[in-house]
Amino acid sequence: MKQQLATWTKAQQEHFNLKQILDNYDKENAAFSARISSLKETQAVQAQKIDKQRLAYQEQLDLRQQQFGEKNPDEEEEKLNKALLEKTQALEQHSKALRITETLLDKTTEIINKLTKDLLNRKDKLKQASESFERHLAQQGFIDTQAYLEAKVDDSLLLSWQEKAKELEERQISQNTLQQNLTLRLKQEKDKQLTELDYETLKAQLDTSNTQHNNLLIELGNTAQRLLNHEQNLARIASQQHIIERKTQEVNRWRLLYQLIGSADGKKFRSFAQGLTFEVMISYANQQLQKMNDRYLLIRDKEKPLQLNVLDNYQAGEIRSVKNLSGGESFIISLALALGLSNMTSRTIRVDSLFLDEGFGTLDEDSLETALDTLAALHQENKIIGIISHIEALKNRISTQIQVTPTVGGKSILSGPGIKKT
Repeated sequence: MKQQLATWTKAQQEHFNLKQILDNYDKENAAFSARISSLKETQAVQAQKIDKQRLAYQEQLDLRQQQFGEKNPDEEEEKLNKALLEKTQALEQHSKALRITETLLDKTTEIINKLTKDLLNRKDKLKQASESFERHLAQQGFIDTQAYLEAKVDDSLLLSWQEKAKELEERQISQNTLQQNLTLRLKQEKDKQLTELDYETLKAQLDTSNTQHNNLLIELGNTAQRLLNHEQNLARIASQQHIIERKTQEVNRWRLLYQLIGSADGKKFRSFAQGLTFEVMISYANQQLQKMNDRYLLIRDKEKPLQLNVLDNYQAGEIRSVKNLSGGESFIISLALALGLSNMTSRTIRVDSLFLDEGFGTLDEDSLETALDTLAALHQENKIIGIISHIEALKNRISTQIQVTPTVGGKSILSGPGIKKT
C-alpha cells in the first residue's frame, strides 16, 4: 500500500506539472489572440487609407477631366497608355499579394476545419467517457456523480477538465471569428481598385505585407505545434487519470478488507464474528426472559460489544451493568442465558438435559414461582430438568426427587427412583 501511495503521489505530481504546461499554453494562446486583434486593427486602418486613396483618385480623375478635356487626344492617349501600363503593373503586384492572402486563408481554413473536427471528436469521446464513468459509478455503489465527488478527496481534476472543455469551445468561436474576418479581408482585397501610389510605394507596402504574412505563418506553425503538444498532454492526463482510478479502486478494496479484518492477528474480525454469535444468543435469551419476567431486557454494551448490560423497564428503561444485579436478578438472567444458549445450539446439537446447581435461595416467592413455571414448561417439551438445591419450598413442586442423606464418616446415601443398593 505504501508503494501504491508513492505511485499515486508521483502521478499527482505529474498531473500538477501537466497543469502548469497547460497554463503556459493558455498564456501563449492569449498572447496570440492579442496579436490577431492588433493585426485586425492594422487591417482596419489600412482599409481606411485605401478608401481615402480611392476617393482622392476619383477627385484627381475628375480634376484631370476638367483640366485636359480639350487637350490633344494623341498626347493624352499616350499619357493614358503610360499610366495604364503603370497601373497594370501595380495591379499585378496587388494580384500577387491577393494570391498570397488567399493561400494564407486556405491554410488557415484548413487548420480551422481540422480543429473543428478534432473538437467534435473530443466531444463524442467526452460523451462516451461520461457514460462509461456513470456506469462505473453505479458498479462501485455510488448513487450519482455528486456522491462520488463527496467521497473523493480531490475534485480539482474534474474542475480542470470542465475548464478545458469551456476553453476549447471558446477557441472554436475564436477560430470561426478569425475565418470570417479573413473572408471579409479577401473580399475587400478583391474589391480594391487602382491607386495613385507609385511603384516604389506599392513595392514597399508589398514587402511589408510579405513580412507580416511570413510572421503569421511562423506564428501559425508555432500555434499548430502547441496544439499538438496540447493534445499529447491531454492524452497523457487521460492515461494518468485511468491509472489513478485503478489505484484508487485497489486502495479502497484494501481499506474495506482492513475494516473487516482489522489487525494482522485477526482480533478485530474474530471479535466481529463473536459479536454476531453473541447477538443471536442474546435474542434467544430475551425470548426466555420475557416468559419469566417482563422487567428485564438484555442488550450489548455499546463500548464493549462482547459485554452484557440489562435494561430495566421498571426504572424508566435505565441501563444497568450485570455487576450490580442482586442475587435473584443474577439467577434469572443466568437462567435465561442458559436457556437461550440451549435453544441456539439445538439447531445442530440436540439438548435434552438441563441441570441447575443452587441459586434458588436468592429468589423471592414470585421470582421462584416464575422460574419453576418456566422449567415446568421446558419439562413439557420432553426435556430433562435437574435441580440441585436444599430449598424446602422446592420439594412440593418437584415430584421426582433424589435425596442425599449424610451419614457418619463423611459419607452420604442416595435414595429415590432408579437408585439401587449395591
